[in-house]
Parts: sequence; C-alpha cells; structure tokens
Amino acid sequence: MHYNTDDENSKGPIFMYRPYPQEMRKKTKLNKFQITLRVILAAVIIAAVIIFACRAEDVYARGWIICEDYVQIRQGASRNSTGIGQLDPGDEIEIDGKTKDGWAHIVSPCDGWVHAGYITFSKPEKVGDWMSVNAKRRVACRRWAQGPQIEDNGRKRWLVNGSEVQVLWMSSEWAVTSRGYIESEWLEVAAQ
Repeated sequence: MHYNTDDENSKGPIFMYRPYPQEMRKKTKLNKFQITLRVILAAVIIAAVIIFACRAEDVYARGWIICEDYVQIRQGASRNSTGIGQLDPGDEIEIDGKTKDGWAHIVSPCDGWVHAGYITFSKPEKVGDWMSVNAKRRVACRRWAQGPQIEDNGRKRWLVNGSEVQVLWMSSEWAVTSRGYIESEWLEVAAQ
C-alpha cells in the first residue's frame, strides 16, 4: 500500500496496480499446472477403481438350498426351461442378484436359475426329528419358503399349537417339514 504524499489534502491510501514480477507468474502457472495434474490423476484413479469393481466377482450373496429332496437348476427363469443340473438340500450357492418372476440367477456351482423359494440365507441343518408347533395362532404350511399356502381339496393346510411335524431341514428362517414349509420361529423340540 502506498500513500500519496504529493497532495496534502489527500490522506487515504492509493491502490496501485502492479503487474506480478516474472517469478510470480511462473509460480502461478506452475500451481495451475499442479492442480490440473492432480485433477487428471484423481480422474484416472477413480476410473481404475470403477473398472476394477466392474471386473470383480459379481456375487450379490451366498445362500443355501432348503428343500425336501432336490432342486433343478434351469437355463431360464421358468419351470418349462431346460434343466441343466440339480442341487441337494444344504448345497451352497452364489447369487448375483438378478431375479425374474420369483427365480434367482446363480453363478455357482454353475450358471443357471433356481426358484427363489428354495433359497435360504442361513445355512440349513439336517434334522430328521419331530418338533411341535408353539404358536398362539394357526401356522400356514407353504409349498416353498414364502410361497403359497398348501391346499388339500380346496382347504388351506394349517397347523395349530401343539401339532407335531417331522422336520427334515431347518434354517433360522424356514423349516422343511413333513407337512410343508413352516417358519422356523414357530417350532420347538417335541416333548418326549
């Protein structure tokens, strides 16, 4: 800041425009170059991370098969699609997250489609014991996990408190019983 001393009536500072010295110009240009370089480098790193993520194994979740006997792996998401293999109860699978009309696309042990009603996300255990229903309400017997209720001659199949069923396979979510699929929370070991 400079003061004008030529004029006695003027008591304030006079702002003067001074061009930057040559060294300051180079330094400013270098800073702009460094900033540009850093932005480019960040963009390259972000692109590399995105490419790596896209190439990474595209597994959404691990699950297990819960059924009475076996489940067909199919080429497409339909019962009419060609079977390409089968999975036994307790087999581990890898799901990539694609679903279609109640079917889940699996990538391991092979590439195909399995009905989502036969998949559980907690490892099932083979039981084979009798268990009793412990519920204050009727419990629905289902065709598969979260599936439609089983009907016998037009009447829905229910279990009431104290009913005993043989449990074949059980996970923390569902149990495969002699009467159909039942939510595990309603079962307890039967009294001997």
